[in-house]
Amino acid sequence: MIYFTADLHFGHENIIRYCNRPFTSAYEMDAVLMSNWNAAINPGNEVYILGDLTMKSPAQAHEILSSLNGRKYFIRGLFHYPITEWDGFFRDAIHLYGHIHNSFASLARVDGAGFAFNVGVDCNDFQPVSIEKILKMFHAKKALL
Repeated sequence: MIYFTADLHFGHENIIRYCNRPFTSAYEMDAVLMSNWNAAINPGNEVYILGDLTMKSPAQAHEILSSLNGRKYFIRGLFHYPITEWDGFFRDAIHLYGHIHNSFASLARVDGAGFAFNVGVDCNDFQPVSIEKILKMFHAKKALL
């Protein structure tokens, strides 16, 4: 199974206030994020992290990643912001993004053509989201067109 996620911000105390996350401390937030991740992800699953894993040191980031199930991939050289048009926009390519930390996770139609989905944890129950779920929503919306 393949999963996507973004905007975990492990160890970032202020993100709780900035995004109105339901945690009292970064320690509590980190524990919930790790627990949710490991409940959803099996060791053989692939997880693509589309940005903002942590603001901690590389050693602390390595410690966090080692405690999480699955094979983790970082997409280097690409930003994780939402955009209004992308390669494949008119050919059913789905734009996955994060960064905006809102609670809007449904598959949205952009400019009447392409579809985009926010994979950030703030709008996906604080856990990675499966490609299966994204594609199921995509096919349901395409059927309504």
